[in-house]
Order: sequence, then C-alpha cells, then structure tokens
Amino acid sequence: MWRGCVAWLCCAVYTAKLLNEDTVGFIMNDVHSDFRDLKGVTWRFLKWRYCSPTTYADTYCSLSLPKLLAPYVRLDLLNWLPLSRPDQTLDEFPFFTTLFSFHEPESEEMDAAKATVSWRDADATDDARRAAAAADETLIPAIIELVAAPRLAALAGAAWDPLVASQTANLVRAFEHVKEFDLPDSSCEVRRVWDGPTGVCYVLLAPAVARPLC
Repeated sequence: MWRGCVAWLCCAVYTAKLLNEDTVGFIMNDVHSDFRDLKGVTWRFLKWRYCSPTTYADTYCSLSLPKLLAPYVRLDLLNWLPLSRPDQTLDEFPFFTTLFSFHEPESEEMDAAKATVSWRDADATDDARRAAAAADETLIPAIIELVAAPRLAALAGAAWDPLVASQTANLVRAFEHVKEFDLPDSSCEVRRVWDGPTGVCYVLLAPAVARPLC
C-alpha cells in the first residue's frame, strides 16, 4: 500500500504540473481575451463597482462573484497538493493576490481602473464605493469554501493513506490552513472533511503537528 501511495503522489504531482502548464491554456484558448483569466474578470467588476456602486450593490454582485470566479480559481489550484507539498499555502497562489486586491477599496488596481473610466453615476460617492467594497470582504473565504475545501475533501477521500504518517500530518496541517480563512462552522464542505476520517486524525494528531505552516 505504501509504495502504491507514493507512486500515486508522484504521478499526481507530475500530472498537476502538466495540467497547469498545458491544459489550462488549452481550456481557455477559445475564451475572449477580456475573460480569459481571473484578473480580466475582476477588472470589469472593479470598474463597475467604482462607476456605479449603487447598482453594483442592488444586483447582489457580492453574492454572485464566488460562483462566477470559482472556475478560474479551480484551474489555479490544479497543482495544490497538500498531501505531498505541505509548504504550499493558498495565499501563495495568483488567485489570492488578485482577490485580495479586488476587495480593497483603495489599491493599485483601483487606481488603474479610475484612469480608464469615462463615466460614472451621480450617486457614485466615496461612501457608496466603500460600502460596496465592504460587501466583497467575504469573497476570499467564500472562494476557499467553494473551491479549496472540496478539493481537500476529495484528496482526503481518494489519496490519503492513514498508515503514512507524513500524509496524515500534512492533511491535518492543510485542514488547519483552510480553517484559518474563517469559514463558517456550518459549511457543508468543511463538514465533509471534519466528519470523515480526517476528523478522527485531527482529534488524535493535531496536538502533535500543531506548528506554523511557514
């Protein structure tokens, strides 16, 4: 079992590298350049939030963005393999930097968006923009819940060998890392991880492996 598990992880790392370099570009090849990557999509919503914060809020964009942006983040996380690479953290991936800048009311991206704006609503005040940006503060936790937590649950179910101590320790650390993003305790995806065998390992091994990820 141990040899088979090691072989599977080596294959997974190599496959993820190939997918990340080749397949991702192929998947997005026929997409319009304005919507081919996460930054291009968030750029348009950033301009909307600046030019018309009231309509941005009235259309509940903050509630729709996680599902809209999830496919881009899912592609970005193809090479997130916490069982074999415990040094990886989610905030190192490009999607995190993009989304972190997006929910900030004042950022370089916002300054760049302002420079390209040729119109704005009469009620597009600074207070309205700050209010609209505040609603996007939960975007990163929502994305982690929607994309990263299910991936971790899938890895726990398909690739984790409880007889391999390093995998168990890495899985516990990955679970703790996901929890750092203030996901709701009622999250069904978090429950999938917690109620499964990972929860047992967490209770037994968390004290032994509770040390910083970096």
